[in-house]
Amino acid sequence: MKKVTLAIVLFLACLIPGIGLAAPFAYVTNNADDTVSVIDLATNTVVGSPIVVGDGPFRIATSGNGTRVYVANMDGDSVS
Repeated sequence: MKKVTLAIVLFLACLIPGIGLAAPFAYVTNNADDTVSVIDLATNTVVGSPIVVGDGPFRIATSGNGTRVYVANMDGDSVS
């Protein structure tokens, strides 16, 4: 059984056309259930359901322009 961990919190700013800079989000890996949670930092609420990723999500990185989030899956030897 995997222990529950929150591996990395990564803050991103999302751009919405016509609105400008929107509230940043935190992306949190949930190692025990192989998901990533998205948290709206303006409201401190979880956005939607957790996103299913590979086995043992451990690290998160973003593309240079901030439009993509990549999750390294330690137990699955993969990237989501």
